[in-house]
Formats: sequence, structure tokens, C-alpha cells
Amino acid sequence: FCNKTADFDLDQLDQILANLKTYWPTIDGQQKLGYFWKHEWLKHGTCAASLEELDNELKYFTRGLAWREQYLMSNILGNAGIHPDSNSTVIALQRAIVETLGKNPSIHCIYDTKRDMSYLEEIRICFTKQFELTDCDGVLPGDAVPIVYPGGTVITNCHISKPIHYPSNVPPTIRRQEKKWKFPVVNTFKLIQLIMWFTL
Repeated sequence: FCNKTADFDLDQLDQILANLKTYWPTIDGQQKLGYFWKHEWLKHGTCAASLEELDNELKYFTRGLAWREQYLMSNILGNAGIHPDSNSTVIALQRAIVETLGKNPSIHCIYDTKRDMSYLEEIRICFTKQFELTDCDGVLPGDAVPIVYPGGTVITNCHISKPIHYPSNVPPTIRRQEKKWKFPVVNTFKLIQLIMWFTL
């Protein structure tokens, strides 16, 4: 949120809209078109806009889509034998990325208390202002912390020694369903039974 007066113009993204819908979607499916991109632009893009290469919405999102293709995590993890719907460790994830990119990422999990399971939420890679990959060691957003283990340091909020599930897709969202009036058959039947009991 580096520019508090900035606005978001979805029309600027017309030429990449199809790619954004495919590769940068709003995964909860409940927000109107552009809501998530607006958040991304106002929170992160307005800071990146200090660089000429990212100083408008089209440049910012085009660069994001290009990096997504260039650093496709599913390919990087797959090459290390880590595939969707499998369990791994944060150290194995980190090593796979460092072996491919040569830089230390920041790995984030979400924990499901009902299932007692950690899920891979996101993998963050870091860049200099010259758009070169760099270690994320100095960037500790949110609750990620550096954890030293024999052979390296991993930046994560994941449990270091418990398995992490790498999901193949986002779990189905609970969509708000339109409330429809339903005739309360069971309650009406119970009421009739109660009235009959009193009248006997």
C-alpha cells in the first residue's frame, strides 16, 4: 500500500485478461471479477511501481505471469520427485528449489486442526530490484522464521519435522447458496401428531 491514492483500472488488463483468469485466479470464487487483482495491485503493485518496468498495472501483472511460467513450482518440485497429492517435508521442498534456482525460498503452510495436517500454501521466491533471483533470507514476511538444520537454513512457518501435504487442487469452496423456502414437512407432521395426542 505504498500509494494510498492509487486506484485500480481493470480495463488496463484487457489484453492479458484470459491469462489472468487462468493463471492468477481468485480461488474462492465468490468475489467479483478483478477484486483479487485490485488487492494485489494496491498492496504490492503500488510498491513495485517505483520501478519503471512495473510502473503500471499491465506491466506489473504481465511480469507476474512471465515469472509464473519461468519459475513454475510444480515443475521444479516434480523434477525432484515431489508431486501433487503427496506428502513431503519442508526441508525436501526447500532443497528441491535451492538445487534448481540456487536461491533460498520462503515456504508457507496452513495447518488444518480438524485433520491435524499441514498443507503447502505457497512458495515465495525473491528478486532484487534488478530482477535477479536472490535469497529470501532477509525477507521475513508474516510468520515465517529462519530455521537452521544440518546442511542449511529454511525460512518457513511450517513444522520442520512433520509431513506437509502438497495438494493437487484447492479444496472446494463453500459457496453461499440462495435460501429457498422449503415447506417444513417433518415439523408439520410432528405438530399434527402433537395436536392429535392432545385431542385424544
